[in-house]
Amino acid sequence: MEDQGVSTVSADVCDRGMWPVDMVGDFRSTILAVGPNSIISNPPYGEAREFIDCALAHTADRVCVLLRLAFLEGIGRRDWFATVPLARVWVSSRRMSMPPGGSDVSPKGGAIAYAWFVFEHGWSGRPVVGFLPDVAKDVAA
Repeated sequence: MEDQGVSTVSADVCDRGMWPVDMVGDFRSTILAVGPNSIISNPPYGEAREFIDCALAHTADRVCVLLRLAFLEGIGRRDWFATVPLARVWVSSRRMSMPPGGSDVSPKGGAIAYAWFVFEHGWSGRPVVGFLPDVAKDVAA
């Protein structure tokens, strides 16, 4: 899809039938096939670090990923963060409900803190931490 000079490609590991998907496959193959300039994703949590490394290796601009805020924790990740261009962390103060895609689990009050992690090629220095604005809990469709 292209709109206002921006071309987008949607990809997922499977077609959940919830929205149109341009490509179905594992991120290791879809990122290589598309060769994107930037990536915006909710990557598989268990493979988030591998996803970010792959995305950074195949993009020129930025990689934005929605992850649990706790992704910042851990000695191993602390050492890894020193090697990647993490520019910003946008924290959601409101707990989001994130039921598994393609499931019949209905969204309810969230229990986990999430944030957008923004990696920018060429960034140097410490990441900036900011907070997303609150949005209405019930947004009319």
